[in-house]
Amino acid sequence: MPTGPKAPRYLLTTHRVRRILDQAAARDRDVASALQAFGFPPERRQPPGFLAIVRIIVGQRISTKAAATVFERVTNALADPEDPACILHTSPTVLQQTGLTHSKVRCLHALAEAVHGGALDLAVLPRLEDAKVSAHLTTIKGIGPWTAQMYLLFCLGRLDVWPSTDLGVLNGLQYLKGLTKRPSPAESNPLADPFRPERSAIALLTWHLTHQPELLTWAKAHHKRRR
Repeated sequence: MPTGPKAPRYLLTTHRVRRILDQAAARDRDVASALQAFGFPPERRQPPGFLAIVRIIVGQRISTKAAATVFERVTNALADPEDPACILHTSPTVLQQTGLTHSKVRCLHALAEAVHGGALDLAVLPRLEDAKVSAHLTTIKGIGPWTAQMYLLFCLGRLDVWPSTDLGVLNGLQYLKGLTKRPSPAESNPLADPFRPERSAIALLTWHLTHQPELLTWAKAHHKRRR
């Protein structure tokens, strides 16, 4: 019985990201120096599906540490976190007691309604091109481009995603490129454009840099040598 085309493989593997960044380092001294100082970013793969989107929504506009804490509370509050019906049957008050904002609770309910009712078929997303994945996800009230980009990156492993509104990416890019201040989303785009069609690996590198305690020391020394 035909099952349709297979979903594309997850491409942002450790091996693939290292190869992409090695190639980028050959033509970009900043990338080369950052890799020499801090190594390659770790693989950040997450299983695709409903719970993955819940995790991403929980993480909107809060720190990674805070997001992990709230997500654990949310999953503990649900009988079956993988089942959208559980969110629909859980009162907004209970969900807010986990640390979720009112707007995030509404977003989770909208997502659960769409998935449970069949308006959003998550199983088809891996077979769609990036723009169509984003279009499907952003029909849900409360899901914007950032959430869709996180799903494309970490759950579907797409190669050319540039989350230009992510503060971690912008902070890492500032130090990578020796900028005097954090770039705006619009300012970040031309800096990432030379790495098309594999900007996802550069995004991973910028996040990786923001976790390095010696980042400021490295950036000052590296960019001083470049002047």
